[in-house]
Amino acid sequence: MAEVKATINDRMVDYTQGLRTAATLFELMPQVSWQTWHTFMESAALRESYPGIQGVGFARALAPSEIAAFERRVRADGFSDFQVHPRDTERSLYTAIQFLSPLDERNRRALGYDMLSEDTRASAMQTAWNSGRATLSGPVTLRQELDHDIQAGTLLYLPVYADETAGNDRSGSSDRTLTGFVYGVFRMGDLFHSLLGSRFDNLRIRVVDESGGELFDSLPEGPTGNALTRTTTMTVAGREWRITLDTRSAFGHNLIGAPWLVLIAGLLMTALIFSIVWNLLRSERKAFELAGRLSRAYADSEKRHRAILEATVDGIITVGSDHRISSFSAGAERIFQRPAATLAGIDMITLFPPAEHKRLRTIANDFFASGGPGSDALRFEADAVDAYGRVFPVSIAVNAMNTAEGIQAVALVADISERRKAESRIQHLALHDPLTGLANRRLMQDQLEQAVRDAEAAADGRLAVMMIDLDRLKRINDARGHHAGDVLLRRVGGRLRQAVDGNGLVARMGGDEFVVLVPDVHDTRQVARLAEELLAAIERPLIIDGERLYPRASLGIALFPEHGRDPETLLRHADAAMYDAKRARADTYVWFSQTQTDEDDGDKLQLENDLREALAAGDQLFLRFQPQFRLSTASLIGFEALVRWQHPTHGELSPIDFIDLAEDAGLIIALGDAVAHLACREIAALRADIGFDLPVGVNISPRELAAERFADRILGCLKQHGLPASMLTLEVTENVLIDSPALAAETLGRLRRLGVRIAIDDFGTGYASLSYLNRFPVDVLKIDKQFVRDILRDRNDCAIVNAIIGMAHNLELEVVAEGVENAEQMSLLKSLGCDTLQGYLLGRPMPGSDIAAFLRKTERISAQIEAA
Repeated sequence: MAEVKATINDRMVDYTQGLRTAATLFELMPQVSWQTWHTFMESAALRESYPGIQGVGFARALAPSEIAAFERRVRADGFSDFQVHPRDTERSLYTAIQFLSPLDERNRRALGYDMLSEDTRASAMQTAWNSGRATLSGPVTLRQELDHDIQAGTLLYLPVYADETAGNDRSGSSDRTLTGFVYGVFRMGDLFHSLLGSRFDNLRIRVVDESGGELFDSLPEGPTGNALTRTTTMTVAGREWRITLDTRSAFGHNLIGAPWLVLIAGLLMTALIFSIVWNLLRSERKAFELAGRLSRAYADSEKRHRAILEATVDGIITVGSDHRISSFSAGAERIFQRPAATLAGIDMITLFPPAEHKRLRTIANDFFASGGPGSDALRFEADAVDAYGRVFPVSIAVNAMNTAEGIQAVALVADISERRKAESRIQHLALHDPLTGLANRRLMQDQLEQAVRDAEAAADGRLAVMMIDLDRLKRINDARGHHAGDVLLRRVGGRLRQAVDGNGLVARMGGDEFVVLVPDVHDTRQVARLAEELLAAIERPLIIDGERLYPRASLGIALFPEHGRDPETLLRHADAAMYDAKRARADTYVWFSQTQTDEDDGDKLQLENDLREALAAGDQLFLRFQPQFRLSTASLIGFEALVRWQHPTHGELSPIDFIDLAEDAGLIIALGDAVAHLACREIAALRADIGFDLPVGVNISPRELAAERFADRILGCLKQHGLPASMLTLEVTENVLIDSPALAAETLGRLRRLGVRIAIDDFGTGYASLSYLNRFPVDVLKIDKQFVRDILRDRNDCAIVNAIIGMAHNLELEVVAEGVENAEQMSLLKSLGCDTLQGYLLGRPMPGSDIAAFLRKTERISAQIEAA
């Protein structure tokens, strides 16, 4: 009996390792998709490997503020009716079933169930969380049960922690960040009947959880006649089980005598205990295949684990303290293009180019000297080299494994070449105009700042900034279409680049405006000659679609240091000079004049005073609401609130006309507060009138976010108007995350925990990479409209959008494409997997008073989306 129980304990460890394999999936891939989970479970051969098991699943740990976004993600994954339940009581933590396999009729009933809502399950989960070990629950009625054939059930839980190897045996685990639980589900009747078959028809077998109640009874009516009873107890994953075997009289009469009966009952009891745990934990072999077959069963178990891991991760390499490779998975063979047989015992440094050797040797020495990385996996990126000499980037996560030979390093390796290429393309597009390929505003700003610093450092440094505006572009767009206008802009951009010929930087600032930066200016005649050459290049006739066009342009020049000593002033003065040229006549250039600038400054000062009065009066600012539609459900899912200013003399002004002015005048915080209250007031009115319950996005500037008590003001605004936090989405630009990462993480994190959704607006116009976004509390990523505009005719734009969508989904971010204007764009974005669209095709910005009527007319738009 002692030997059998020792074997049982060994098998419990083996089965727990099976759950740890599943937990590893979530440690390696924090954002697991249904497809990845399905592939993993298929490789696990669930039904064949675990007779009687109902399923294996994962329950996600959620704060209340995370539930709504979590439900939307799962619904978008194809489970349209998914919801976390029950929600009758408010708690600080929920554990909702996200994955469960196999996904049959029984298991589908359990999706979304919060297992912490029931005491027996909650007790086992808390024990597992505290100990970090696999823990069985007491008897429960499974959520999978139908209306017939209801059986007792039990669940085996293993906790999964964020950013560290899941489910290790370290004590004191409750203070670690919980991702969720991997768990196994057992219907006890199915389990024992599949185990026993017809071999024990003459026995009554009862299994009772000592503190929970009955788990199984093969003959509820009990044996007839005299019976011989044998009872034993055992500990299974933290639970005490009592197993009782009763003989039936018919069986007893067929035996020679009572001594034989006692002996056989004892043997059957021993075999039964072994069979129960064996089948619970690993094997589908019959219970009477005992000690002689244990070694072969264990080898088969390891093969299965290895197959599962190799189907789940890219590559696994184990390395000893001497830095020599001890194992090399099939996935690693694929990555490095090297057969495992040639690498056993070889120094791991051979997998990397010489430039990496010193750094990696230091990392390895420190790793083994410290006994491993502690609670967090050691993560880094490096260049690797394959058998053909190709150098490529990899990401590596390393943990320690104790073996009889000492500590070994287990490295999980992934080829990140495609991710690097995609991020490089995104980075290029972030700094270049997608239409012309020229530098964009951000790159020009950076280069101009550097040129000013260089000029200041030189004894007599000078530079020139030229602002160029194409005349009559709108007329060409109206008469010939936007295609002709785009061709014109591309051709003009090419001519400007050719004329500058490497002696400066050409940028398209947007619309019909270009800027030329000329460093190292020696005299003004040099600048004048270049201005004349640029205008001459622009004015050469163009043939577009068989028609001859005659471009014209106006050009303004500002010099450092004469006309300004900082980038902003130089650009502003070059722009003022350009407008002087436009007023004079087309196709000419003008040097900056302070007299004209004084007049412009007077206009701006007047507009600033008008804005102060508008904010004080409170009756000139108003909102327009633009709808957003989810592609997967063809349904309206929210709006973005866009501010407008009804100026007494200038009429309706858009944000581009006064946001920068508000920033410069120190009015942006007051303006932001006014917009937030306007939005909340209109949402509350719609909620009261028509039951409006969709989230509305409001744009937030970096200065607002940095302002004192910003989060308190937002929460106060919601409270004042009686709105739940989930109805507000704050839209910030990616540059906020780069310029003030700590502030953004703290402030946005607090708001998000309380239910406010966070969106990154105009993604791609700054420097942030998608991997950088993973550090911040973000729900939504909005692709800037400049990416969408040319997606149909520019393969590069299409590839970039595709890369953004794919990587954003890996981070579990919802993706919104802005500026969608035609059905072809919508169809392509739908095929790329974009979640949500916003643009004129689906609805122009509208007053809040028009939303009720719009809600009644969304069927046409939904049909259009479904047909795409």
